[in-house]
Amino acid sequence: MTLPQPPRRPISTYRLQFHGDFRFPDAQEVVPYLAELGVTECDSSPLLRANPGSRHGYDICEHGRLNPELGSRADFDRFCDALQAWALGHIVDVVPNHMACDPRSNPWWRDVLENGPSSPFSSYFDIDWDPIKPELKGKVLLPVLGDQYGCVLERGELQLRFADGALHLRYFDLELPVNPRRTPLVLGLHVDALERELAGDAGLREYLSILTALQNLPANTERDAARIAERQREKEVARERLARLVDATPTIRAHVEACIRLANGAPGDAASFDSLHGLLELQAYRLAYWRTASDEINHRRFFDINELVGLRMEEPAVFEAAHGLIQRLVGEGKITGLRVDHPDGLFDPATYFDRLQEMTKEAGAPAGAASPEGRSFYVVAEKILSSGESLNADWQVHGTTGYGFLNAGMINSLSQLVLKLASPGVPDCYQGTELWDLSLVDPDNRRPVDFGYRRRLLETLRPLADRIGAGRAAEQEVADLLERWEDGRIKMFVLTCGLRFRRDHPALMAAGAYRPLECDGPAADRLVAFARADDSGTLLVIVPRLVAPLVTADRPLPLGDAWAHTRIALPGEIAGRRYAHVLTGETVEAGSSLAAAAVFRTSPVALLWARAD
Repeated sequence: MTLPQPPRRPISTYRLQFHGDFRFPDAQEVVPYLAELGVTECDSSPLLRANPGSRHGYDICEHGRLNPELGSRADFDRFCDALQAWALGHIVDVVPNHMACDPRSNPWWRDVLENGPSSPFSSYFDIDWDPIKPELKGKVLLPVLGDQYGCVLERGELQLRFADGALHLRYFDLELPVNPRRTPLVLGLHVDALERELAGDAGLREYLSILTALQNLPANTERDAARIAERQREKEVARERLARLVDATPTIRAHVEACIRLANGAPGDAASFDSLHGLLELQAYRLAYWRTASDEINHRRFFDINELVGLRMEEPAVFEAAHGLIQRLVGEGKITGLRVDHPDGLFDPATYFDRLQEMTKEAGAPAGAASPEGRSFYVVAEKILSSGESLNADWQVHGTTGYGFLNAGMINSLSQLVLKLASPGVPDCYQGTELWDLSLVDPDNRRPVDFGYRRRLLETLRPLADRIGAGRAAEQEVADLLERWEDGRIKMFVLTCGLRFRRDHPALMAAGAYRPLECDGPAADRLVAFARADDSGTLLVIVPRLVAPLVTADRPLPLGDAWAHTRIALPGEIAGRRYAHVLTGETVEAGSSLAAAAVFRTSPVALLWARAD
């Protein structure tokens, strides 16, 4: 689908990975550095509340809150203010396909496990409530156990605890809610003894009344809206009453604790676990050995990750609940673009993107961010297109973003960098990769980045970049950077020169024509060359590949005569011009072709610019 241009179209992006050790105040300090580097947009990892301690943010557990581990709302606002002050846009990751399913941190999932099909959130998740296996009817399979259920139960690893007026089930670090309608099976153990001890006591009457109220709750299989609302209301009333009673009455507290000890059983005595087993059989979940997941799982996960549960984003109520905060931030101008994680996992990606565009129009954001009539909001999809695959035509997006890896050397890395900077699309620089990063790992890395060191390096490079930008040659200075390539300054220098050029020529980089260039000569198959052109001028992009045969011990870089008799052909409309080397400031004269030896006289990669006559 051809979308109208958004009010703000990114020219380049820089990825910031937020977590507890890189927070909003840290990002605010980095903003001037990003602007000096030449990027036009900050691309933020997911910012909504994630599992405690998350290093990536893709395990969202609450869509209505910013992640408190990243800082306060005031911290976030100051970060956004800094972006605006330096004229940087703000693209934010959204994760519509799945959520973290730790019930301690995800209130929607916790409610589903407590209340089953009668939960107001039961339709939010892809759960088959009526699977083939009858024992899973009305239940969610939880493959979280490290052994078969019976073994885990009889070792005493499943333990009840009482807190805040309710029973909870603990399995090591995992804590699950307990169906409140069934808690009298435990809390009512030996109640006759309690009645004898507290005969006529007001606390006893309150306790028995609470047990009756719990027993009379609507079942967790209810689908009637009024009965669901009654269950939600009355279970909380009973919980609050029980919490107050236990706090005020030591005898009742002692009875509750004794009931829990009895139900928790004693390892070596299988019969002692009967009460706990009976209670677990009546929950809206069924505990299972983790190895059974692939065979019996009855809810959609993110791939086969048990900790991430699929969302039914095709449901309008789910979309609204998951995007309310994002919509408000768009409306406030604090978000100028969205990067959608894993849209292929959605039931109906096209409708999702339609709703996303409509949501931004309804946000009524300030100029430069929102989508007035006839304009679109900047949205990209995280999708790796395989060879021959094209982007889905019915997706209202402006493109895709995917992952790639460096292929282990300095020349290869610089060639890859220049191609990324000059090819059609929006180049994304992952945090820290301004310097060498030859580790073959997910580039969305979570390792600490020393931005102070990078700022200092950029300060040393700025006079050189300014000098070349002003049209003065600096061959020796660039040669010095290449000689000391191990320190990474040459990569940062190429990056900042390329980003500055993109920032200064946004129309060319966003919509300029792309034309491959033919090469001729003994090393022609070791060149990649193309032109980008519009009414403002022409950019020639020329980089080497497979250069090992061109270097020797005496000539460690493929420069100058290494390219003897190899030429790049120039079509008539871009031939016969004087080109300025964006990376060295040199002037390169072009006839009907360019000598590769002249192009690579100083630098092993080239960006050559000629203004239109």
